[in-house]
Amino acid sequence: MYLFNRYEEVVPGLNIDGWNTDAKTRRNSNELRAKTSEAVEQEKRRVSVMLNNRLWTSGELLDVYAQLVGVGMYLSHTSNQTFEHGDAHEAAELSNLGNKVDVTAFKVYANLRVMLTQQESRLASCNAKGKK
Repeated sequence: MYLFNRYEEVVPGLNIDGWNTDAKTRRNSNELRAKTSEAVEQEKRRVSVMLNNRLWTSGELLDVYAQLVGVGMYLSHTSNQTFEHGDAHEAAELSNLGNKVDVTAFKVYANLRVMLTQQESRLASCNAKGKK
């Protein structure tokens, strides 16, 4: 949840309209920011509900992983664009946040992989018992 909150602190303050680039790039970047910010807001609500439950499904973790990957990609892209057309300090902040999102996505992936491996093992055990 921290990373999504941090995203909401950093990204809305970007001065994309002040970038030294063409209007189409600025417009596309603003549209992408709006779509990503909407996805982050939706994911915050979903994660909040998940945090109130003790057991998470593999589907829920897969959804969180997918959103984290998407946000990480957005932050990386926007960091590069900001460095090229805007403020280097803002670009560094975006890059750092993107790296944290990527690390968190990997941790979710690792937990998801363990969960799926355990489920497959239990399923194989049940199938073996059923064949006897």
